[in-house]
Amino acid sequence: MGLSRSLLSTSSLCDCCHKETRFLPMQFVVTLTGRCRSTIYYWMEHGWIHWRELPSGRRLICEESLLHPILKEPPAKKDSKTV
Repeated sequence: MGLSRSLLSTSSLCDCCHKETRFLPMQFVVTLTGRCRSTIYYWMEHGWIHWRELPSGRRLICEESLLHPILKEPPAKKDSKTV
C-alpha cells in the first residue's frame, strides 16, 4: 500500500478509549476492514469508532476502536413474531 512504517508504528493516547493506540490513515482502515470509505464515515458519525482530525483535515482512525465488538458482529435480526 505504500504507507510509511513509521506512521503505522507511532502510537498515542486516544482521548475516547483512554488507551495507548495507533491512529491509522483512512485508506489503511478501508483496506484493513474491507469496508468502503462511506461505511467508515458512517461509523465515525455514529461514534462507533474514534478518530482525530489533523490540521490538514486528514482523519486518522483509532486502531483500538476498530476492535470494538459492534464492528465484529452482524446486527441482530428482529423477529416479527410477538411472544
